Amino acid sequence: MALSLSFQELKSALSAETYPDLKLSQHVEGLEFDSREVTVGNLFVCLRGEQTHGHSFLEDVFNKGAAAALVEDPKLLHSSPFREKLFLVEDTLLSFQHLAGYWREKLQAIRIGITGSMGKTTTRALLTALLQTQGPGTASQRSYNNHVGVPYTICQANPSDQWLILEMGMNHAGELLETAAIARPHIAAITGIAPVHIEFFDGIEGIAQAKLEIARFLRPEDTLIVNSSDPVLMGELQNLLSERENEKLPSFQIRSFGEDASGDYDLHIEEATSRGEGGAEGVQVSFRSMPPSLEQEERFQVTAPVVGVHMAGNIATAVLASFLAFPQADRTTLLRGLENTVLEGGRMKLLSQGERRIIDDAYNSNPKSLLAALQVFKEMRKPEERTALILGDMAELGDASEQYHRECAEEISLLSPALLVTVGEYAHLFADGVSDETLHIHRREIPSDNEKRELFFQEILTQLENKEISFLLVKGSRSVSLEKIIRFVISES
Repeated sequence: MALSLSFQELKSALSAETYPDLKLSQHVEGLEFDSREVTVGNLFVCLRGEQTHGHSFLEDVFNKGAAAALVEDPKLLHSSPFREKLFLVEDTLLSFQHLAGYWREKLQAIRIGITGSMGKTTTRALLTALLQTQGPGTASQRSYNNHVGVPYTICQANPSDQWLILEMGMNHAGELLETAAIARPHIAAITGIAPVHIEFFDGIEGIAQAKLEIARFLRPEDTLIVNSSDPVLMGELQNLLSERENEKLPSFQIRSFGEDASGDYDLHIEEATSRGEGGAEGVQVSFRSMPPSLEQEERFQVTAPVVGVHMAGNIATAVLASFLAFPQADRTTLLRGLENTVLEGGRMKLLSQGERRIIDDAYNSNPKSLLAALQVFKEMRKPEERTALILGDMAELGDASEQYHRECAEEISLLSPALLVTVGEYAHLFADGVSDETLHIHRREIPSDNEKRELFFQEILTQLENKEISFLLVKGSRSVSLEKIIRFVISES
């Protein structure tokens, strides 16, 4: 059972105002902020949305059996027919976050926070599979990784859980500071730094500084996991440690992984290879763990059901975090859990559609991850295959947008795809340099009109079939919604 509190405890924890006749012996069991997800006994948190306020759904959630609701409009406590089930606070979002912190202190789970410019969700999936071998736990679902998603995930955890994995994202400075204050991880991991959301920062160093906000609340006994092969991250980490020393703040433990043979790591990635024909059987990574932080030097191999050797860093992050979370665990049992990794759609997921293979990486895109995806595509392509790329904008690159898109165009031209489909404001630049033999289809956006959208998708499908495409990569930023094309192609073929 997730969040479970009496009305008395809930009122006290939030310093909430209630109707005089409120029955304080009642309980809430579970919490939701989406009215569609409410079930019997839940606490419904009324949050302000872009179009509506959660207050508009009170009748709906109480008809579904909600036990109580968190509101911020004082009039409701007197005028609402549900006033005997309302907890009035000044700001429902802040109270929701405070409640998550209150519930967090009732949990015994070791808390692991994961951030980074890319690979957060895949690392979370890998780590979940590893830790499931050690007992029950809770991990972020979907992309619940912001100021709402992090407290929500904490409130979904059970007191008996052994572990809690919190994916933590950001696109502005200060955002991770807010969620780190709520999460207070025992282990924090940064998967890597790349020019993602760079239009909101002065440079990539600013992104590294913002990612390091996850470490601001680490105690001396807590641990930060970093990729020591990332010079920008390591440089900003040293700046952070110097600042803490100057401010006479305690430091924290640091554990690292990396690929450079001459590096000083806790976990060295010695080799990463794709397994099976076209990499269909996942990625095998050979590691060397180093003493004294990991007790003894040891070489071992793991195989994870992911696509592309660039995933080795994500695997290393998850493995190192699992070792630190459960240092006494049987390593063989722990590592075998990777076999059960379940990846979410849109993140380098290999799909099969008859004779055609599709790499679905449509969830997001940035220069570093696109180049990595193109390299994987090149390595997995069979000599006889005719290929296609469906690529969307790399968003939030600011004034450097044209530059980054043109830089990726060179790698795209070397692949000589038979078909190139681009969607977005800058994506047409990906076609710079492709030969006349490549058919290029471009749209500034996926049409919102149903008929026009259908015609665009049908044009893509027709060309996939006319050109006998058997291998396809789909990748773009979230704002472009290329997953709609994947759904159409799969459903119509």
